Amino acid sequence: MIVAAFAMKLRTMALVGGASGSIDAVAGELGMAPWQARNARSSLQGWDQAGLGAAILEVAHTDGAVKGSGPNPAYALERMVRVVAMRGKAMELRAG
Repeated sequence: MIVAAFAMKLRTMALVGGASGSIDAVAGELGMAPWQARNARSSLQGWDQAGLGAAILEVAHTDGAVKGSGPNPAYALERMVRVVAMRGKAMELRAG
């Protein structure tokens, strides 16, 4: 459930980050409430496109690991939190 929560937040951030216009226009275009678009836009502060992409990839790797495709799900979860906390800047840590 933790991985799913991270995935949903990052997905919302990516959708809002890729849209332009007022909060109300973006929310209407994406089918979400204005407060959701406002929160996502606020959460994007300090993120760049590459970092957001790296974090989304890390969440995908973690999802697989906790579902049995990785050797150490606990480490994968810890690493995912670290990558997101560093706004995607820790991808160079992946070594196996």
